[in-house]
Amino acid sequence: KEECYRSGICRIRRIRLIT
Repeated sequence: KEECYRSGICRIRRIRLIT
């Protein structure tokens, strides 16, 4: 599941991507 926060942090499974 992909969870993106308004903080600009998207968490994909165990990988967190900062956009």
